[in-house]
Order: sequence, then structure tokens, then C-alpha cells
Amino acid sequence: MSGKSSRTKGAAAERELSGRLTELIGNQIIKRNLSQTREGGADMHITSTAGTIFVECKRVEKAAIHTWLNQAEAAVTDNGLAAVAWRPSRRDWCVVLTLEDFCTLVREAQPTGEKKE
Repeated sequence: MSGKSSRTKGAAAERELSGRLTELIGNQIIKRNLSQTREGGADMHITSTAGTIFVECKRVEKAAIHTWLNQAEAAVTDNGLAAVAWRPSRRDWCVVLTLEDFCTLVREAQPTGEKKE
């Protein structure tokens, strides 16, 4: 795929993912990084109580998860979390995190004030 068509496909994937995330969690916390091609950084940022989640968005057939996760991790600032959202053709979106970042999200999602038995 040529450079321009690859960028076009990438931008379409970002819009698709952003739309899907907006349906599921609302748009007030999702921000696409429209200047990431020039300035670098993750494709989108999601604000959460666990910190900002820096998301690399990939719409390709063959996965290179660790390469993509390294890209997302390079964009992380201020105790943020790195994630990769990936979707091959005719499949649903999936999200990949490191175990540590996943556990951070799970801990943050725990109800407060419950008694332990």
C-alpha cells in the first residue's frame, strides 16, 4: 500500500475507533491526536481516573503487537498508560495493554468503601 493510501486507511481507522469508543464511553474523554504524523505521539488520548491512556490505533491484517506497544509507550507522559487498539478485516476491535497497565485499570475500577470478608 502506498504512503498516501496507508495514511488514508490509518485516518479512517482512527475515526472508526473514535466513533466506537464514543458510543461505548462518551466523547468527552476521547481526544484524537491529529498532529501525531508531524509531531509524533499516540493516535488518541483517553482521560481516565487511572491516568491518560495513550492509544496507538492499527488497522492491518498482521499483528506486530510489541512494536505497536513500544510506540504507545514512547508517547506516554505523566504516569499515563499505553494501549494498542487493533482490528484486522472482518473482526472486532481489540485492545492490548501491558499486565501492569491492565492491573492499574482494574484497581482503579474497584468499588470504594466495601468491606473485605
